Amino acid sequence: MKKIISAFLLFALGVFIVVFGKGFFETAIQKREVITQNTEKIQNVATSSVREKSAASGVSENLTSETPVTALQKKIVTPAVSPKPSVVSEAIIPPIPPKKIVQTTTEPLVSFAGSGKAVGMLESAEVVRWTNYQREQNNLLPLARNSKLDAAAIVKVHDMFDHQYFEHVSPNGKDASALVTGVGYEYLWVGENLALGIFDSEKALVDAWMGSPGHRANILNPHFEEIGVAVDEGQFEGRHVWLAVQEFGKPASSCPAPEISLKLEIEQNQMTIASSTAEANVLAVEIDSLEHGGDRAQYIQTVADYNTIVDFLNPIITRTRGLVDTYNQEVASYNACIGTADPAHI
Repeated sequence: MKKIISAFLLFALGVFIVVFGKGFFETAIQKREVITQNTEKIQNVATSSVREKSAASGVSENLTSETPVTALQKKIVTPAVSPKPSVVSEAIIPPIPPKKIVQTTTEPLVSFAGSGKAVGMLESAEVVRWTNYQREQNNLLPLARNSKLDAAAIVKVHDMFDHQYFEHVSPNGKDASALVTGVGYEYLWVGENLALGIFDSEKALVDAWMGSPGHRANILNPHFEEIGVAVDEGQFEGRHVWLAVQEFGKPASSCPAPEISLKLEIEQNQMTIASSTAEANVLAVEIDSLEHGGDRAQYIQTVADYNTIVDFLNPIITRTRGLVDTYNQEVASYNACIGTADPAHI
């Protein structure tokens, strides 16, 4: 009887386990699935948050749920795009070519007012002295006597006696410019006064020139710095006369020209600036394109290339601006030294 009761109890326990154990295990499995799903949701939320932060900071790497959080802490620092270089815009003012300004009078002075003097009594040094006296009376610097201009004046006096002419241009076509150049005088300005006649003194000769507007303009020309004089007597067209010549000059050395090496460096720099700026502008366009959806690595490299050009160019631009200013100042000084005029050409 007891055996029958024990068997019945064991059977009842088995049924209970089968019925209620299945539900228990199913509940356990469901709880595990819920835990797993919640874990995946948390991971997905974390990944989504990282992606949003990454997109906001400009990082374009493809991220997955397996990406370690520590890897997302790395930040790409994009090189800054420097300001675009500006090409030097200051103009290089070329100097006025050395002007060979010839200032003469259209009609040489002829005067027979004097009584005449013995041969050799009119001296060139005295003519220079009285010429400078007139300049000083008009607040002008005295003229320095120049041996080459003296030589040119002597050639002119002898040529006029030899060929019996009294003009600024010789029968063979030589004027004051050709005359002084022929004796090796390099000039910026040149002028010539001629006189024929009878003069009682050097003062009388200079006074006669001062009484003629054209000759006076030469004597009082502020550009002239040097003078050469020759006076001689002889026969001219059957009469005994004096011939006097004044050669005025402003030497080329009195106006230092702007430095050629400076101009060459400026021109070379400007070519470099122009070509490099064009290259930088191409990269700037590419940077703008890559910045809105291009490959990040290419963007960074392009920015770096652009900044390299800018770093190279900016010092050259700064130096060139300074060189241009210096050169233009030299040109201005040179042009002011040369001066301007409307010479009375031969």
